[in-house]
Amino acid sequence: MTGGTARSTVDLLGRGWLLLANGPGWRQAEVPALEAGVDFRDPHDVFAARYGLRPGGASLIRPDGIVAWRSPGPVADAATTVSGVLDQLLHR
Repeated sequence: MTGGTARSTVDLLGRGWLLLANGPGWRQAEVPALEAGVDFRDPHDVFAARYGLRPGGASLIRPDGIVAWRSPGPVADAATTVSGVLDQLLHR
């Protein structure tokens, strides 16, 4: 939910890469991050269950809406982790 309106996570996607996070710690990554409970509401805890995320985990979503990578739980350094994942995915 955003602004009291029920929406699909698909509605949160833009034109670039996006991290959907189940807790803090992901905003320093090189792609935009949206955090459950801060940027969007998940009153029934459906988001984390469907994405397979424990508290502190995140899913990296491709521009076409497909999950490219997932960290089920928190990582020590989100910026370095996401940068390394993008390096592998984008062959850079």
